[in-house]
Amino acid sequence: MPPRSASGIGGFLFVWSVMPGGLKEEGGAGRPGGGLREAALEASRRAYAPWSGLSVGAALEDGDGRRFTGCNVENSSFGGTVCAERVALLKMASEGGRRFERMYVYSGDGLPPCGLCLQVMAEFAGGGDPPVTIGDGAGRERTLPLGGLLPLAFSLGRPVP
Repeated sequence: MPPRSASGIGGFLFVWSVMPGGLKEEGGAGRPGGGLREAALEASRRAYAPWSGLSVGAALEDGDGRRFTGCNVENSSFGGTVCAERVALLKMASEGGRRFERMYVYSGDGLPPCGLCLQVMAEFAGGGDPPVTIGDGAGRERTLPLGGLLPLAFSLGRPVP
């Protein structure tokens, strides 16, 4: 069984299983997603998170080299909450983008995207396997291909291999 880590926030428990050989620690000036970390960190400062206290920022680059950012926006109904990753993806889609090439997700604890975000990311991966870098407040980074985070994404008309 892969190693697991868990953290609880606002009554929710996030569990991350690390697949063997899939997780890479990154650092230094040659970090993946150059400039995306800073954009995601800045976006996290705009988060509206009165319920969980968790500020998350995401930054992505689309196939045309355009960058989009997002922050989490919570709502007291919880169902109305939108994660940072989806905000960035929806901004891209609303501006005509249909495929992201890479994404950086920042939170103080370095939490991975939730399942719903991963599924939306798969929708806008354009059949590819873009890298997703997850960074935390201590400067640690982990990069995985989207397929490493969501190996069997749902897609209408595509049977499970």
